[in-house]
Amino acid sequence: KIQPMPLFNHIVTVLFLAFGVPNGVFTIPAALWIVGNFVFHNVKATFQVAGLILLPLTILPQPFIPSTLTSWMAMNVVKY
Repeated sequence: KIQPMPLFNHIVTVLFLAFGVPNGVFTIPAALWIVGNFVFHNVKATFQVAGLILLPLTILPQPFIPSTLTSWMAMNVVKY
């Protein structure tokens, strides 16, 4: 059952997912830049290879089974 969520909770959730979750929106590009710059010395190629590796994870459908959620945050995101 979907419940209304106040604006403050929306903002906190978005900030948590963007900055607090490992492999979040800002963690992957920063990590790829560091690896590309200091390990392979080619940032562009590092992003291209990572994109090819991660592409199947973005386009393949995954079943959503709420009973498999274990974290408090995930259960609350589903609840709202």
